[in-house]
Amino acid sequence: MDFIKILDEAIANIPADEPRRYIGASGIGNDCSRKIWNDYNCVQGKPITPRQRRTFETGKILEDMVLNYIELAGFKIIRPEPGSKGIPCQDEEYPLFQGHMDGLLYLTETNVVVLELKTAKSSEYKKFVDIGLKAWSPTYYSQVMSYMGMNKLKRALIIVLNKDNAEWHCEWIEFDEITYCELRAKAMHISQAETPP
Repeated sequence: MDFIKILDEAIANIPADEPRRYIGASGIGNDCSRKIWNDYNCVQGKPITPRQRRTFETGKILEDMVLNYIELAGFKIIRPEPGSKGIPCQDEEYPLFQGHMDGLLYLTETNVVVLELKTAKSSEYKKFVDIGLKAWSPTYYSQVMSYMGMNKLKRALIIVLNKDNAEWHCEWIEFDEITYCELRAKAMHISQAETPP
């Protein structure tokens, strides 16, 4: 009996997520406008593999663990509902530009910041520590910038957890209104395109 094969077949039969009819904050920083357009227009790509699904779900479990530790340290956070994609948010002027945050962190009752959590293997984690979020992942940087813009917040905290050895590192990100306006304009342009970019 190939037990692993049986497990992988069961995972492969998990239904795919419902297509989303919005431009997502998690993808707006992607260099490929066609990929963003395809996602928005529900163009079917390759199904995710059982290994990819395990990787995504492992990340979610570890992110939940980090949220627990933040609460343990005495901070108030707003966290996603169990089983949800995150805390929903959208652009006030262009509601088709949306996202799902990992959390909101209350440093004080009046000082609230976007909280974003990521996990990475050691080689990627080291890059984040060495060069910072914007250079390490323009996609993640755009995602965090979008969440700040959608929520009218001026700061964000990103925590990256090394999946290989449980090291972690954080970086404070300041809101850049020009960058956010560019991301929103990109979302509008792609969503209004009748043919793939």
